[in-house]
Amino acid sequence: MPLTMAKTGEANTIKKVGGKSETRKFLENLGFVTGGQVTVVSQLSGSMIVNVKESRVALNRDMANKIKKEAVPDTGRRDSVCGSSPHRAGMGQYIPQSGTYRLSGGLSCEWR
Repeated sequence: MPLTMAKTGEANTIKKVGGKSETRKFLENLGFVTGGQVTVVSQLSGSMIVNVKESRVALNRDMANKIKKEAVPDTGRRDSVCGSSPHRAGMGQYIPQSGTYRLSGGLSCEWR
């Protein structure tokens, strides 16, 4: 599903970055890489502002349509061994098989 279909505030995992080679390279340099996390901050008239790799980036509809995403599953659990939700804070990557988050520095955090 393209990034343009994402809901505001929803954490998403980038599944694919499409387009011509130079377009893919441009988006990758901005932080849009397969497996990375992206959250839509706001949308207006087809353009959007997103959080990616601890930065805010503005994208027009054409660029956003080249980024395919998958929503990070919300397990409905609200307590964490390490404090607040790491994926909502943009601090890590959710690992669905284990129900944990991989945080920067190789640390992990269980989310219950």
